[in-house]
Amino acid sequence: MFAQNTPLQFAHDGSVSFSERALLHLELMRDKSKLFPSMQAADQVMSARVWHCSYESLSALSECVNLEVLVIATLPNDSFEFLAKCKALRYLSVLHLPQVSDLHGLACLSNLQVLSLATSPGWDSSGRIQEVRSLSPLAHLSNLKNIELLGVCPPSRSPDELLQCPRLESARFSKYNKQLVTHFHQHTEVKDEFAPEPPIPN
Repeated sequence: MFAQNTPLQFAHDGSVSFSERALLHLELMRDKSKLFPSMQAADQVMSARVWHCSYESLSALSECVNLEVLVIATLPNDSFEFLAKCKALRYLSVLHLPQVSDLHGLACLSNLQVLSLATSPGWDSSGRIQEVRSLSPLAHLSNLKNIELLGVCPPSRSPDELLQCPRLESARFSKYNKQLVTHFHQHTEVKDEFAPEPPIPN
């Protein structure tokens, strides 16, 4: 349940221990536990998927200091501060982040190249959005190339704060002001495309 393609051993205390000295993929799917499982040698984890689990917090992922790819469905935390130590992160996808109202915690992820933030598909029919204070923290991501903001919007419903991203190649927006999105794409070379799929095992 916890990983693919690499042998794991489960300790009697419920922790996860790695049986090989290698960089690993961590897979956590629909776990009903409230506590994130403890990890041994967390610095060996290179990619992780935490999919619709019931954990009260994902702060334990801060131990995965070499993490490069992270996919989350249902984020219980109210900010991204728990990723501050994950300086190697290159790919981040988060589906359903109902407690988050500020993206400031992402500003320190200087190696981030792909960012996807999306509301739950169940919100689409009602037109609900996840309002965040500003997109300006994302302008500090000097290596960001691909972004999706699907229902995650600032009060202005404008993507213009992303004009400061120097390497942006593609951007896809949902629930934004259509005229402002059109203006954004017309005045930049940024393509209106979805972000690449995550480079982790299926």
